[in-house]
Amino acid sequence: MASDPKFVQRVLDAIDKRDGEAIEGLRSDKVDENMDAILATWRKTLPWDAKDLYVGLFMDQKDVKLEPMMLDALESPNVDTRAPAICYLAGSFKLFSTFLTAGGWADPAKVDAAIAKWRNDTGQSASRACGRCGAPHVANDSECRFCHAPLKSAAEDPGLFRVGSSTFDVRVGVPGEGDLPSNLRVQNAVKRGRAAVRISAVVGAFPGAQVHVAVYERKGGTIASTAFFEATTTCNENISYVSWACPNAGEFDAVVSRSDRGAILGRVAFRVVL
Repeated sequence: MASDPKFVQRVLDAIDKRDGEAIEGLRSDKVDENMDAILATWRKTLPWDAKDLYVGLFMDQKDVKLEPMMLDALESPNVDTRAPAICYLAGSFKLFSTFLTAGGWADPAKVDAAIAKWRNDTGQSASRACGRCGAPHVANDSECRFCHAPLKSAAEDPGLFRVGSSTFDVRVGVPGEGDLPSNLRVQNAVKRGRAAVRISAVVGAFPGAQVHVAVYERKGGTIASTAFFEATTTCNENISYVSWACPNAGEFDAVVSRSDRGAILGRVAFRVVL
């Protein structure tokens, strides 16, 4: 079926203007007819405020072509994007009603719990995704089912960083009892309040008695030039740890480097949700 260039352009104009109301008004039968032309403009590298609108446009669709975009959407800082994405991937749009609070808003905790369950049940995760198009795959796939790019036989752990002869494990999450490193609840979606990062030297040793931790906010894919939080923390044997207050929702990067702010030992992205 031929696409409608005028309709496609209206969609792209609304995305460029970040006009959510216009996107909602464009959800119609024409979306299905023009899916290929619109999807051809989606990129994993687009800023989230644009990618969120693509998901909003296609949130009622079930076509398998949407799978790479919907898997990527599970990482969105916007719960109203993550919610329809997990409904699509789980194959149940009725799931959406279970996310709603009494006020009619999607509860981030319920949405993220459903995402975690789906990933656990299917074995598909953000680390098992095609590096070219973002489509999910499992361990025995040799090439991407969508773009046919060759896949690694085993996904690399995104929390492990090799620096010289040493390997560092960097995990972010919610501080546990006593604010101890061993009690960190590792998760990439942290409820507004406090967050923490734990750094472990799993091979080799830390380059000194201390490491520097800086947390930067990301907006529209751009990382702020000034740190939202930073601290120098002591390395106790093979572990270093620090927690901080995070009162605002958004996307952040935690960067761990030498105490002199030299070589970066690891970098992990996370989001703070309401």
